[in-house]
Amino acid sequence: MHEIEYHKKALKYIPAFLIAGLPLSACIQKQKKEIPMAQQDEFRWRAGVTCPDMYPIREHTSVLIFDDGYTYLESGGFLRSEWKGSGSINTTDSRFKKAPYRLVVHWISYIEEKLYKGVFDLPTEKMTELFREEHLDFRRNKKSYEYIVVGLAPEGMVVVWLWFSNKCVEIGRYQAEESNAYTIQQIAPTSITAREGKTLADYAHTLWTKKPDLVENFNKNGLGNKIWETYRERFNYRVITEYIDGATGITDYIKADFYNGEMDCLKEDRLQTNDFNQWARMNYLNVVWSDKEDAYEVKINLDEEEVFQYFATIFPEGEETQAEIVVQIAPDNLHITVQLRSNTQPVKELIFHKADITVYKLRNSAEHISILNPKK
Repeated sequence: MHEIEYHKKALKYIPAFLIAGLPLSACIQKQKKEIPMAQQDEFRWRAGVTCPDMYPIREHTSVLIFDDGYTYLESGGFLRSEWKGSGSINTTDSRFKKAPYRLVVHWISYIEEKLYKGVFDLPTEKMTELFREEHLDFRRNKKSYEYIVVGLAPEGMVVVWLWFSNKCVEIGRYQAEESNAYTIQQIAPTSITAREGKTLADYAHTLWTKKPDLVENFNKNGLGNKIWETYRERFNYRVITEYIDGATGITDYIKADFYNGEMDCLKEDRLQTNDFNQWARMNYLNVVWSDKEDAYEVKINLDEEEVFQYFATIFPEGEETQAEIVVQIAPDNLHITVQLRSNTQPVKELIFHKADITVYKLRNSAEHISILNPKK
């Protein structure tokens, strides 16, 4: 799309981004007439932006728009983050506000030495329903989603998540376009590159090539071979605990992180039913359990190469398969084995030999129970 046409489109949907000099309030009021009114629910959420660590970005004039307002994304000048978590947060906006109906984003992809742009409609009703949900944290405090996080990956990939401390769900995946909407003189006017009259590509190149680890990664992996798209693939499985060789215990809490940036947490009713889920590949697992005397916690970091290999074995392409990640706990509560086990015949069991497993003794069981079940 030609840049002039793009900005005409932007004026219809978004604040003017300092292009036409129109008041932001005027743009929002115009848009409200064209978009059905959202439900009256308002929630205290903040905006975050993140990116893969080896593919840094600089976000510029990006906003989430909701009825009666907007909030900015804030990334600073050179953001290196992770493809998970809350990322760089706009800490100044703690208002109650409705779920947004639109995302507008511009960012520099340093490794690609390009600017990307995107204007995306968001599933407001879906987000509103999720904001209404209440989840219990480890201490049984009620929590709801606290952040809307925008992930920016190479080649214009955009992912939006709702996030709080132990649960994160993907809202949507979007595709941005290359852009020349801004020059480096507009984005970073005080930079040496801008003062010397050079280009945005010159600015990006100067910064990222000064980082030896970024250069090494790019020479080895290029732009990542769309790995973040592969991370979004889903499989039908669940996590269970097994107390083996005469061990006994009660599982209190299971938290899992996934390569697609999502998190899930099983407690109480969900832990009891423990249904199968459509999850992406798992990269981290946290389990808390107790026996008659003490409570324990294990943190398990799975090896990416091993995870991909095992999932390819257990979930053959084109076949419907159910599987379980099994955490086996020995009587001493210190020896933990993790495996991926198929539920189809013949049963396949693959032990995660490369997993980094650390066990902690938390407290005695009486204290543990009092924390899990505080008196009202």
